[in-house]
Amino acid sequence: MAKAKKDWREFQHELLTKLNIIEEYESLGVEFTTDKMSSQGYMTCWAKNRPHGNSPNAGVKADGGAGHGRYSDLGGKHGGDQSLSFFDFAAKYGPYKDWKEAQQHYASKAGMGRNVPKSDMTRPEDKLKFVEKSSPLTFRGYTEKYGIEPDVVFLCGGKVAKYP
Repeated sequence: MAKAKKDWREFQHELLTKLNIIEEYESLGVEFTTDKMSSQGYMTCWAKNRPHGNSPNAGVKADGGAGHGRYSDLGGKHGGDQSLSFFDFAAKYGPYKDWKEAQQHYASKAGMGRNVPKSDMTRPEDKLKFVEKSSPLTFRGYTEKYGIEPDVVFLCGGKVAKYP
């Protein structure tokens, strides 16, 4: 019987669990604040894109379970990248042009380079086309329906996008 083909999510999870995710984040410039994992499976660190504060302001999910390798920025008043997969983080802060190139690099490093799924390598978020100019008025139609102030969405970094 033929072996069932893995989808990209299964592949990525297997790949991420083969990597030493903490060492890989450190190689991308993340500074961890402890060597102990939280009860939720996070290793605390300083946010990559802003100055240190009084306490750690980000974390990396490192328990091998669902979400393993995800970087979460606690944001605060400085905003931030809130949540990025390891490959999106590597593309943003490393030498890779996009998450696919980062994934290929780390797959090769883990001895899985020939197993990268090709057919469904497009994620829904890759199809978004962001509107270049946004203002609080841009969000008015969307926010009136849900009772959210347009200024709040704009100040939190909200962007309008079109999906094919």
